[in-house]
Amino acid sequence: MKALSQMRIPNDDSWLALALDCDKDKVPQLRAISPRLRAHYPQYDNIIEGYAVRPANSIFKHGENFGPEKEVLNHFYNSAPANLGAELSHRRNNNELSECPYCGYPETPNTLDHFIPESDWPEFSIYPDNLVPQCIYCARIKSKRYYSDDENRCLFIHPFYSALLEGTRFDIQLSLMSIKPDTVTVICDPTFTVPPDTSEENRKRIKLHIDSLRIAERIREYCQQEHNNLKNFIEKGNQTHHPVNVDGYCRAKRYSALVAVGMTDRINEPDYPHWASAYYVALIRNTAVMDYYQSLVVTPPAAAVAPVARAAANVPL
Repeated sequence: MKALSQMRIPNDDSWLALALDCDKDKVPQLRAISPRLRAHYPQYDNIIEGYAVRPANSIFKHGENFGPEKEVLNHFYNSAPANLGAELSHRRNNNELSECPYCGYPETPNTLDHFIPESDWPEFSIYPDNLVPQCIYCARIKSKRYYSDDENRCLFIHPFYSALLEGTRFDIQLSLMSIKPDTVTVICDPTFTVPPDTSEENRKRIKLHIDSLRIAERIREYCQQEHNNLKNFIEKGNQTHHPVNVDGYCRAKRYSALVAVGMTDRINEPDYPHWASAYYVALIRNTAVMDYYQSLVVTPPAAAVAPVARAAANVPL
């Protein structure tokens, strides 16, 4: 998980200006409401910082219903003119991130999340600080959710406005379990740690964010997928008579995870807010699990270890 304060530009109405600078049919309607949008944008920071207060209804909601302004604003997001579309595409696809800032999933996020849902607050549909890069898995879970009356607070932490998530660390414990007489699987048990000086209030916020995005459950699924990938890799090596060096494979994957986030200088640290790094260091340090994987390797008589596997074995922890 990662703080993205560098993406924050408070009270920025440049995307609204780009939407107005086009020849779409709905420009007159957008121009008519643009003074209200510009006047309301400065309230965004107050809403985010007041995470324990339910935001007031949308300025475009009348009783239980929205006015035509919602449809106009959604149109300019979903069918953005060229210049605005380029900005949206750049943030969505060229964000230079190697993990989801919401959950730490170790791939470049390729969707945009309306942190304050545009379905309920369309005035922030094209407000830059409200559009956060996000992985597809978080997008499906977060969806239109924002505030919990049960918890009396926002369910999520905005990575533009807070570094709380970046300070959170993953620790993964692995163990072996027999699910059939001849079948063994690896069980993943993720836990989360925060800096010792984190206040009780911030601990509560972090836990709610983690629980709301089902991050522990998703890490277990990720580890199971990596377990299957490694077993398949070993089996392929057995079939092609190129036995896998399991230790080398895991060290290479761990190193690649750190390269992806530019953190190779932290290679000896025990944890990191990145699923792949946490998973593979947990593997390397669990002798029983590593021995299990190595037991799956079939070394044919007089066969040499594959050159790639030998090279991988030289990668440091």
